[in-house]
This record gives sequence, C-alpha cells and structure tokens, in this order.
Amino acid sequence: MLKNVLKVLYIGVVVILALFVYIMGYNTNTADHIKKITNEAIQERDYTEVARIHGGCFDEVNIVEAQPSINTNNYELAVFKSASLFTTSYLNNEEQMLEYNVFDYSYYIYFFGFNDTMDASTDGTNFINKSAIKFVGDNGEYTYYLKVSNVYNNSDYNKKPTNINEAVLGQERDLLTNNWGFINITFTETLFEAMNIGNIKEIEFMNSTGETIYATDVVLDFNKESGFFKDVTELVVEYNDYIDNVFEIKANEELSNSERNDKLDEINTDFQEYLKAFDAKFLAEPTTYSYRHPDEYLKPSSVTWKTIGLLAIYAVAVAVLYLLLFNFAWIKRLLTRNSYTTDYGTRAVNKNRQNSIDAKVKEVKKEPTNTEEKSE
Repeated sequence: MLKNVLKVLYIGVVVILALFVYIMGYNTNTADHIKKITNEAIQERDYTEVARIHGGCFDEVNIVEAQPSINTNNYELAVFKSASLFTTSYLNNEEQMLEYNVFDYSYYIYFFGFNDTMDASTDGTNFINKSAIKFVGDNGEYTYYLKVSNVYNNSDYNKKPTNINEAVLGQERDLLTNNWGFINITFTETLFEAMNIGNIKEIEFMNSTGETIYATDVVLDFNKESGFFKDVTELVVEYNDYIDNVFEIKANEELSNSERNDKLDEINTDFQEYLKAFDAKFLAEPTTYSYRHPDEYLKPSSVTWKTIGLLAIYAVAVAVLYLLLFNFAWIKRLLTRNSYTTDYGTRAVNKNRQNSIDAKVKEVKKEPTNTEEKSE
C-alpha cells in the first residue's frame, strides 16, 4: 500500500517538474535564439533589425555621430522615433496605489559598445554605480541614472511616489542587466515632461564612476506637426481610449464577472479590428516605418523542437529512476538469475569434463571373481 502511494506521489512530482522543465527550457531556448539574431544584427550594424527584435513601432534609424572631442572608437548611438506602451504607479491622497498606463510618443535610444563600462565600483564602504544618461536641454540638464534603488543612487529613489512625475523619475530601475549586447532606454513624452528641461539638444553617457565617455549633439523633441509622430497620432488616441475603457470596465462594481468579461471581450475585438485597418493604411505606401518582428520569427518552431528534445531526455531520466526506485528487486532478481544460470551451467560442464578426464587416466582395479579364485 505504501509503495503504491509513493508511486502516485512520484508520478505527480514528475508531471509538475515536466511542466517546469518545459517552461524553463522554452524560455531559455527562446532567449538563446533572440540573443543569436541580435548579435548577428549588431555585428552587421543593422540597428533597424535590432529594434525590430526588441522594439515595437518606429521610424527609420538615426545613427548619431559623437562629438569629436570624445574618444568613442568603440561606441555608437542609434535613435528611432517610436510609439510605446508605458506603465507606472503612484499613491493618491488616500494612500491607494493607482496605475498609470498610456500609449505614448517616444524615442528608442540604443547604446552599443558600452556594456563593459557599467561594472559597479566601490568607495571603500559601499558599492556605487553612477552609470547614467545626461540629457541636456534648452532649459537645463537632467542626469538619468540607469540603476536606481534603495542601494544604488538612492537620492533619486522614491519608494512612495505621489504623482506621475515622481513615479517616472524615482521608480526603481535597472537598465544594465540585459544580455543583448546593448543598453537602451525608451524615452517617452511622459519622461520628457517630467524632466522639464525643454527640448533635448545633447546626450552624454556616463560610466559607473560618473565619467563622461560619450557625448553627442542630438535633437529630441515631440513635435507632432509632421513625420512619424503626426502619422501615429490617430493610433495613440485610439489606443489610449481603449486603455481607458478597459480600466473603466474593470472598475465598474455594478457588473457581474460574466458581464465584465463579455464587455472586455467586445472592446478587445473592436480594437483588434481597428489595429488591422490602421496597419493596412499605415503601411499601404512606401514608408520608412517598421514594426516588431512577428512571433513566428522571434519564436520559431525550432525553439519548440529543442524544448521537446529536452523534455524527452527528462522523460528517459525519470523513467530510469522510476525503475530503480520501485522495481529494483525485480531487476536484481533478473540479473541474479541470469548470473546464477550462467555460473551453474559453467560449473556443471566443468565438473562433467573433469570426471571424464579422470576416468581415462586412473587405473581401474577389479575385484577377483569366484571363478578366478578357484583356478588359482
């Protein structure tokens, strides 16, 4: 009885672990695939391809030249106008956490070749990391640290922001931990307004000790009168209306769960239909605009097959372990029986052979018969 219970427990644990192995394997294989195609794009300096792997909707790339006074042999900066979903949260006057979600005008800013300059240093007592992007605007400058927490650059850290600006500038963040071979920031209009330094005219990049190792003149503004930002204005408005409707339905306590789900399904279907129509119009004519690669490219079938192969190895391993745990006595009897039969047969053959040899070489003495005794 106990053995049967243990078998059931074993199978249950194996199934749970199999699910874990599949998920972890799939995620790892996907990350390896994305890292591979990212590295290939970086080596070819195809930064538009990098953005199609890691970005969303964006304009053509602007590869910005560094200022001549800065030695930047190994550094490069790529900037794209874009539109991105931005999310943060803050506390209201009643200490309630409010979510802020907006589909925002933005810039993708990619720094290539900077990763080796980001290691944390120490002042003898504490670890420090002053890695940052300094934005220089018409009305001032703002140093945006890439690592902010209660340990790193904690003077900028705001654990309980009470408005959007505090949340945007003081949120915990770590932009140094990706393994893709670049450092990037999505510079949204919300972040731009929170800095309040006017239109950006220069960017500096600072290493972990706070030393400026790269500087360039670049214009970052959010003029929507022409170009990419004008062309995505309709999408931004419709997307934000969709977000507002979702939150309004979720907050409506008069709705039952089924009614709420039906309404969410309805507006989601309507929005997906709108996106299809917008995409068709947005990309109808020759354009410099690009989209993120589809999932079929970022997560190809080869990733799934690799994961299935890993799962097959796992299945073989747990099957062998099952036999060893619950059928060890049977395996032992099987092996022992084979060994005994072979050994016994060998010894029996040897014994017969030895007897046969002895019979030939030993002299056989007969007892005299009665007839032989009389003749004597």
